[in-house]
Amino acid sequence: MPNVTVVNHSKWPDGFLRVICQWVAKRAGITERYEFLWRSSQRVRGFSGRGGLYGCTITVHRRGLKAREEYTAKDHRFRWATPHTYVGPLEQCVYILAHEALHATAGRPRHFYKRHGTKRVDRAAMESRCNDFAMKTVEAFRGEWLRLRPKVKRELRRDKERTKKAKERKQVKRSPQHKLAQVFGNLARWEKKLRFAENKVKAYRRKVKYYNQRVAATQDPGES
Repeated sequence: MPNVTVVNHSKWPDGFLRVICQWVAKRAGITERYEFLWRSSQRVRGFSGRGGLYGCTITVHRRGLKAREEYTAKDHRFRWATPHTYVGPLEQCVYILAHEALHATAGRPRHFYKRHGTKRVDRAAMESRCNDFAMKTVEAFRGEWLRLRPKVKRELRRDKERTKKAKERKQVKRSPQHKLAQVFGNLARWEKKLRFAENKVKAYRRKVKYYNQRVAATQDPGES
């Protein structure tokens, strides 16, 4: 599976996004490290995203779509862009992820230069390619969702267990018994440092005494 990192700043569950991002990244041909940064915003209707080789930032409408609400996505920057229709927030999520993930592989700008030797990108062709791939991914997802659901449930269960254990560890750290054990540990560590320092002081005092004798022995009797 691709080495995908999901940085989630939305209300989507981490376990769900982790499984979906892995599946989408594999379809997009991502084999290296890739980071999905998922954000939510009240100001955006639909989505806005930015993809690249090392990751993408995606912003979605916080409430998203209703469970069976249809949404027609069309890139209005290009008049001839093909509209794509998906249903519900789940397919919307897959559509966005697939679009941005392809920008890391076959949908990178360098593959859509208008002329060889120039860096003018044919954005209409590039975005159209990513949108078509995103819709095909949604269609494939409709048949794969039943197979992915157990993985999603397993990841959600693991996240729940991790959260529970982290909460228990936090409660233990706040307990008086844990604080007392920490204090005893700190006291033992500083006592050890104190003994080490005292031994060093004794050693350097012996050296000072020794070198004072050497200096006194090398001086002429008339100089004293």
